[in-house]
Amino acid sequence: MTLIRRHFTVARIGGLLVVGLALAACSSGNSQEKREYAVPGKLCGTAVERDELTAFLPSGKKLTTREKYLDDKRLTERCDVLVDGKLVVQTSREWWPYKESTSWFANSKTRNALGHQDDGGRFVYSEYEAFGKTEDCRRTTDAYEYAMFTGIQAFDSEHRDANAMKRLIISFTDAVQQSSDCD
Repeated sequence: MTLIRRHFTVARIGGLLVVGLALAACSSGNSQEKREYAVPGKLCGTAVERDELTAFLPSGKKLTTREKYLDDKRLTERCDVLVDGKLVVQTSREWWPYKESTSWFANSKTRNALGHQDDGGRFVYSEYEAFGKTEDCRRTTDAYEYAMFTGIQAFDSEHRDANAMKRLIISFTDAVQQSSDCD
């Protein structure tokens, strides 16, 4: 009886080993497991930290960006980042009332809890979304004063890294502050 149990255990371990090797072979042969596109240093004309952005981008063959303004006054600009035609990251640059906080702006953009903040609340972020408010980037129209707010959302990323998202929103917001929109 002991010999039968030993034979059964060896057969079961051998079967598990075969299944494991088969799964490893399938995953290593998948062409979608690698990134075949170059990660840009700019998204729709605004500089981003390439190293920080890379972690949030999936494998795939082609990365494209699509810039669009959501209103005729050009108060809201979006930059969609698509990999193989699927939206994976979106950045935003939006003029909102100057007196409002970054948390107020973020609450209008996401239903998810952000959980982290930096620079006295100027930046709020989670492991895959972040929002910021520029300094000294204002404009007045129709008797209202506006400030430029920024956002980055990595919708379909499996990567979760609050520190990387913090660095990404800070560098993106700094690049927006140096743009012609803030002259």
